[in-house]
Amino acid sequence: MLAKRTVRGHELIDRVRNRELRRVSEANDNGEETVEYSSAIPEPATEDGMNVDEEEGMSNEEQLRHLLLLFIVLFQAKHLSVKAGEDLLAFLSFFVRSLGHGMEIPTKISTARTMVNYSTASNGLSRFLVCSACRTVYTSGSLHSRSCGYVRFPHNPYRQAQPCGNALFVGSSLKPVLEYPYNSITETLKKFFMRPSFEQQIEQWRRRSVDEDVMFDIYDGRPTKIIDGILECGLVPAK
Repeated sequence: MLAKRTVRGHELIDRVRNRELRRVSEANDNGEETVEYSSAIPEPATEDGMNVDEEEGMSNEEQLRHLLLLFIVLFQAKHLSVKAGEDLLAFLSFFVRSLGHGMEIPTKISTARTMVNYSTASNGLSRFLVCSACRTVYTSGSLHSRSCGYVRFPHNPYRQAQPCGNALFVGSSLKPVLEYPYNSITETLKKFFMRPSFEQQIEQWRRRSVDEDVMFDIYDGRPTKIIDGILECGLVPAK
């Protein structure tokens, strides 16, 4: 019974997806105006392709579409194949239209990624495979086995060199047991400095109101001067 329901569910998704593809094709053949998603995104305001004012100029419907597409793109990247993600987009497009909304939902994952600037957001992000037992880190090009080959003290003459041997993947799948994501500090700072008035905000602490004789921050210089004065008076022996 469950298998039959699953098959019927996949058939329904395929019919919905094919219907949306035919609708887009017929609209193009009839000369109707359709949204070109590759050009729907405004020209980038920076050389890295990120428009920091894009969300502020969106209408409520555009913000809702952006949120839905962002969720599907992130969910697909973590849990689904590209085909399954596109089936989900087709169903979402059918569902939105059945409610009477004119919101345009793309049917391709690549188009959805472009619309939410996925490549810009993930720029500088790397993932490393980590052994859950010894915490050895592997890059994509340094792994030649499904088990950890790290040997602790390989040159110790008094003990036999044995590799860790811990499984790096879950069962027979390619899903790693443990991953270590790393976000480049350089790329992160680039994104921060593209925000409006970010440079002024990080300098606001210099112009804040400070009460007299109160140590707010060691970088103000006052605590350092006080310590130097104590050392000069000889109250505390200098080391």
